[in-house]
Amino acid sequence: MDLYDLFETIFQSTRLSHPVDEEERIGYTHEGWPITAYRFGRGPLRISLLAGCQGDEPVGPMLLEKLVAYLHSLAADHQMLSDFNWSIVPNINRDSQLANAAWTRDAESAFDPIKYLRFRKRDEPAEDMEFGFPLSPDDNEAHPENSAVYLWWKKQEQPFHLHVSLHNMGFGAGPWFLLSPQWSQRCPLLIQLCQQAAKDLRYHLHDVERLGENGYNRIGRGFCTHPISMAIQHFYIIRDDFARAKKIRLSSMECVRSFGGDPLTLMSEIPLFITPGVGEILGPPDPRAEMWRRKLHEWSERTKTWDHHTIVREMKAMGLRAMPIRHQMQMHWRLVTAGIEQLLSLL
Repeated sequence: MDLYDLFETIFQSTRLSHPVDEEERIGYTHEGWPITAYRFGRGPLRISLLAGCQGDEPVGPMLLEKLVAYLHSLAADHQMLSDFNWSIVPNINRDSQLANAAWTRDAESAFDPIKYLRFRKRDEPAEDMEFGFPLSPDDNEAHPENSAVYLWWKKQEQPFHLHVSLHNMGFGAGPWFLLSPQWSQRCPLLIQLCQQAAKDLRYHLHDVERLGENGYNRIGRGFCTHPISMAIQHFYIIRDDFARAKKIRLSSMECVRSFGGDPLTLMSEIPLFITPGVGEILGPPDPRAEMWRRKLHEWSERTKTWDHHTIVREMKAMGLRAMPIRHQMQMHWRLVTAGIEQLLSLL
C-alpha cells in the first residue's frame, strides 16, 4: 500500500458532521469550544498528528478533518487500521481559528493575499500553542488546550513512534520541512520523498540559514531541525523579556518525546503564498527575504486605504502567487507519509 497515493481519496473526503465512536471530547478552549481528538486502528506503529497551533495556519486542520473522515469510513480490516494506530487532534486552537474566519471561510481553491494581509490575526509569539505544552502534570499555568492534549497523550498505553505537527507559514519560496535534532541525520528516505513530491508539483523548497537561532539548524535546502523551547526562552531572556520567556513551555515535539521511546518528530511549514527568490542567497541576511518582508509590510499597510486592484497588479508583477490549498494539503500529507515510510524502512 502506497500511503502517499491515498491523498486523492482523503482529499475528496467530507468533514464529519456528527460525533463518531472514535471521537473523544478531551477539553475546552479558553472561549468554551470543545477540543476533540480521535483514535483509529490497532496496529503496531503509533502515530500522533496535530494541527491548528496557530489560527492563521488553516490548512493542517483542513487535512486532518478529512483524514479523520476517511479513517472513519474504512472497514475494520483495512490495512490503514491493522498496520497503524492513529491519534489525531485536528485543531487545538479553535478560538484563534475563528478570529481568522474573515479571510479563511470563503476560500475555495486558494487564499486571497489581500484578505490575508488585511484580516489575519496571529497570536503573540509567547502565546503560540506549539510551545505551550505543560512542563509536568502539575503545571497549572499552561493553556487549557495544551493541558487537555497533554493529558490525552499521557493516557496512551505506549510511547508514539511518529509525531507530526502541521503548520503553515504565510510566505515562502516553497515547502519547508523541520525534523527533530535527534533524527536529523537518520532520514535520507524522508528527505528524498519530500524533495520528489515538491519537484513533481513544481515547487522550489524554502531555504533559510538561521545559524542555530531558536534551535533552527539547516540540514539542506528545504530541511532544518525544528525549534527548541529552551532556545526560544534564551532568545527572550537575552532581550530582558522575562515575561515572554516565562510563558514558553514544551513544544508538541518535546512533549511527545518526554513520554519515552525515540519518536521521529516532524513539523511541516507549507506557505500560503509563494515569494520567489527567497533562499537563493541564504545570508543571513537573505536579501530577497528582506525585500519581500519590506514589501509585504508596505502592502499590509496599504490594504487599509489604497485601491486593492493596484496592489494585486504589483503582486502579480513581482511573482507572488497563492499556493493552491490542495497542494498545501498534499505536501502536509507527503511529510506524514514520508515519516511513516522512513520508520518502516528501519524496522
